[in-house]
Amino acid sequence: MYGGLDDEFREIFERHVGGKLAMRSTAALVDRDDLSIAYTPGVAQVCSAIADDPALAARYTWTSRLVAVVSDGTAVLGLGNIATSRVAGDGGQACLFKRFADLDAIPIVLDTTDPDEIVDTVARIAPSFGGINLEDISAPRCF
Repeated sequence: MYGGLDDEFREIFERHVGGKLAMRSTAALVDRDDLSIAYTPGVAQVCSAIADDPALAARYTWTSRLVAVVSDGTAVLGLGNIATSRVAGDGGQACLFKRFADLDAIPIVLDTTDPDEIVDTVARIAPSFGGINLEDISAPRCF
């Protein structure tokens, strides 16, 4: 049995074990020098430069290639409000961003369905992302 279903869906469930996303470092951390460059004190140089010229963030952080896929889970794949299952955060949309646009994406499932709270949350996290994709939010609140 897979998720309460019979073996007919074995391949589907096996492909979803552990989710479909992983985070990995783009910087090698082999020795102390690598750590000093990637973390401290090296990162301080980059942080200071970005503080002086915020446009540098697009080049020296992942922000310009990172998308937040934000959902309240109220309209998941036409299945309705199944937010309690956290299906909205499973990473399927993030996989599409990576495959078809070579953008990294992070699913963010909100614990609210209030439009004002959703907007407030998105506005607060927006500086960390190059784009925000609102996903699986039911109408008319999604507009």
